[in-house]
Amino acid sequence: MSRSIFTLPLLAALALASGCTALPQGAEDEATGTSSDALSLLNWWATSEVIGPHAESYRGAQVATLDGVTYMVHSGRCGSWTCGGAGESKEIWWSKLGTAGWGPHQKISGQSAAHKVSLAAFNGYLYMIHSGSDDGSTDVWLSRFSPASQTWSANYRLSYSSKGGPPAIAAFGSSLRFVGVNPANDQLWMASMDGGEVFTPAQLLSGQYSVSRVSLAVFGTKTMPARLFMAHRAGATSDVVYNSFNGASWGADLTIPVGPAGAALQATEPVLASSGSYLHLIHRRPGSDAVWWTYFDGTSWPSEITLGTRTTTYDPSLATTSTGMVLITTTNDTWNTHVESRYLWSSLYTAPLIFFPTAAPAPTVVSP
Repeated sequence: MSRSIFTLPLLAALALASGCTALPQGAEDEATGTSSDALSLLNWWATSEVIGPHAESYRGAQVATLDGVTYMVHSGRCGSWTCGGAGESKEIWWSKLGTAGWGPHQKISGQSAAHKVSLAAFNGYLYMIHSGSDDGSTDVWLSRFSPASQTWSANYRLSYSSKGGPPAIAAFGSSLRFVGVNPANDQLWMASMDGGEVFTPAQLLSGQYSVSRVSLAVFGTKTMPARLFMAHRAGATSDVVYNSFNGASWGADLTIPVGPAGAALQATEPVLASSGSYLHLIHRRPGSDAVWWTYFDGTSWPSEITLGTRTTTYDPSLATTSTGMVLITTTNDTWNTHVESRYLWSSLYTAPLIFFPTAAPAPTVVSP
């Protein structure tokens, strides 16, 4: 995969400035792959490498949007060709998306994590939840970013614990909601934090289990009030289920029968984001680096499709932006057959353009 010197936001700005509706760079090529009438690959821009000093990441990245600005938090690179005990891979760095692409990557001093972080905008801040720095750590730590000062607060440890990485977080119903995995038995739990950073105890979710972290997103339609949606692996299987929370209780786990021949969708770690009146789900299948996509319209899911030739060597990240969504994927940077680090790649999804029909000519009146 070649490295592009262009950035997606710059390409988008040029297209808008010219007033044209040409397909995004690479869209023609990607549209020739697996396709479905229910999905349009033309709304996905080509991938562009996240470049700059300290832009590589060994443990992946997470993205979220606050007040119209999209931020990314990622780990450091490996720093050792064996990756054994490399402290740099547990460092935490951040960047933000501007009109010229991703900005400088800045280290968050005094904080480290052994897993990809969780991010969510809430109460005027960007909140980050991360694990401890030890491999296999189930500790949960919190820090927040102030857009006014452009700084991160000191982190502090919460009373929760979660397996496979930090709990997923999302703002819903005037609270920041947490959903994590109980390290003792893989059962999911839920908790919340108010604007004063007062936390509720974790409550186990009956009948819901997962061996990997979950994903959360708020979604609603004109006929369905906004709910907190969750997607996760069903227990120890690779089958994906989804569920929704109405502010009082969760419903039942439902499978997503959009795989081959109507089989359940399978993923290593599904990710959700809502945009364009749809709840989007991006994932990779077990044993494959291909990136797959489907979405929920409040009633059903169309058959999943691949995003052209996109691949990712680490589970992807997805976030809603002011104009659509941003997707972060990775490719391995290897040395002597060992994964030294991972390159980060960014892809933009823009909401479908609305075309208004031209005015019909006035009917010709024929006198009798």
